[in-house]
Amino acid sequence: MTDGPWLVVGLGNPGDRYAGNRHNVGQMVLDELAARARTSFGGRVGSLGRRPQATTAEVRLGTGPGGVPGPRVLLAKPTTYMNESGGPSRASRSTSACRRSASCSCTTSSTSPSPTCA
Repeated sequence: MTDGPWLVVGLGNPGDRYAGNRHNVGQMVLDELAARARTSFGGRVGSLGRRPQATTAEVRLGTGPGGVPGPRVLLAKPTTYMNESGGPSRASRSTSACRRSASCSCTTSSTSPSPTCA
């Protein structure tokens, strides 16, 4: 485990049209992590005109030996379509001071069925 905060980016497509779609599983995973940590996505990163590039939530995941709080994690959900998520992901990483080795993106597609780390 690395020192400092982790960044987990949940990819998906915006809007009600894509809610529950398999391409939004990354954002659904982040929703579940936030719910388990009893927090919500209130933070904002970057700007795309009037809307943020990503919404964020800061959490601690799990507990370590002896009940020590788990690692700090910034959960980020880009507000763009999946194919435009690079900018919001970079903005989230630079804002959170996460090292590249401590960043991961959650996505699914026909070519990548499991979460991948960058």
